[in-house]
Amino acid sequence: MLATITCLIGLNAALILLFGRFFTPCNLQSLVIYHFITAFISLHFVCIKVITYPATLIIAPWIKVHFISLNFGLLYDSVSIIISLIILLVSFVVHLYSFFYIKHDPHLPRFIGTLSLFTFFILILVTANNFLQTFIGWEGVGFCSYLLISFWFTRISAGKAAFKAILINKIGDIAFFLGLCLLIFVFKTTEFHTVFISSTFNSNTTLITLTILCFIVAALSKSAQIGFHIWLTDAIEGPTPVSALLHAATIVTAGVYLLIRISPLLFLPTNILITHGLFIISILTLILSGIIAVNDFDIKKIIRFLLVIIWL
Repeated sequence: MLATITCLIGLNAALILLFGRFFTPCNLQSLVIYHFITAFISLHFVCIKVITYPATLIIAPWIKVHFISLNFGLLYDSVSIIISLIILLVSFVVHLYSFFYIKHDPHLPRFIGTLSLFTFFILILVTANNFLQTFIGWEGVGFCSYLLISFWFTRISAGKAAFKAILINKIGDIAFFLGLCLLIFVFKTTEFHTVFISSTFNSNTTLITLTILCFIVAALSKSAQIGFHIWLTDAIEGPTPVSALLHAATIVTAGVYLLIRISPLLFLPTNILITHGLFIISILTLILSGIIAVNDFDIKKIIRFLLVIIWL
């Protein structure tokens, strides 16, 4: 039941991307509705029990190299369930709207399939049971973002906007990768619970602080905080559903989710200054987003910056 939620969305993306050209728009819509409704039902069955008793589903052994042994699994706790619910709800509504928004576009199957693939990767991100698996979802989300922003690839402005978005997000991706390497060096694992328990008595406080800083840079770039916000305004070159799903609702959530996941490390006594720094960055982003929203005339840009304020 736990794996059904993520697997159904992945199956939906695979079917549409591979065989979507053989389906009519009505068949595509029925397929999307069926998979999302089934995912919602599965989420409903596990929601009450999982919030009280977190569950980890081990799917298969994944990596076993020297001192590192990782299993590919899904973690369902109160954080992942709530964010998964938001993702599924927003994604379902955006999928339905997309059928009417670009119903006459000959590339409708590619668009719907990429939307489903994006939803699949962000579900992988929020339900991962280790940082390495989170990184896979993180990269998948960035790749789908590039594909969706440049959906109308014949427009030069769309191609430039997609390149700008992925270039700036790569700064965060590199920071995430460096943090992952430091995590493996310090803790010899990337599993959440092992890292959080070990951090309380680990003496490598300097390396732990550097690891946290790397993850914070990754979160800031994905959430378009001050200094990384310049890609967000150009992302409107993609279709309107892309702006609604990626940059106003879920891709910003990825950065927020990462900060929530590393919160046990943030609240260590040695990292109190980092927490204060995050507060200052949030205030500056709040002020900047508000000023931009008030002085802009493009409704899509205004809504996007207002939603960044809401997530803060």
